Amino acid sequence: GMHARIRSAALGRMTACVVCPSPAAMAAATLYCERGGAIICNLPKLQVRVGLSKTLSVEDASAELRGHLSRALTSGRPLALLLGSAPPELQRFCGEGPKALPAEAFNHEKLEDV
Repeated sequence: GMHARIRSAALGRMTACVVCPSPAAMAAATLYCERGGAIICNLPKLQVRVGLSKTLSVEDASAELRGHLSRALTSGRPLALLLGSAPPELQRFCGEGPKALPAEAFNHEKLEDV
């Protein structure tokens, strides 16, 4: 099932996309990734903090996302991006300028170039 596919992708250092049909499935997949040592980045929560509660700027959200990716790359741990039911436009959180996160970081085929 789902756990075997996630484990297989992690062992092969591959990208996995898991579509969860319910909140319970999402919670189970998230817990499985957390217990497996993955760094979790919840993009819908970032969107809420930026757009609805106004407690985070887009620049700070970009810095948070860069931090998650950087920690994953330097530690060798997997990064689990939780997209929720309405995936955010990742480009928005990549930022601009010298501290920008290259959008290619989310393209597993180009990850070696980033």
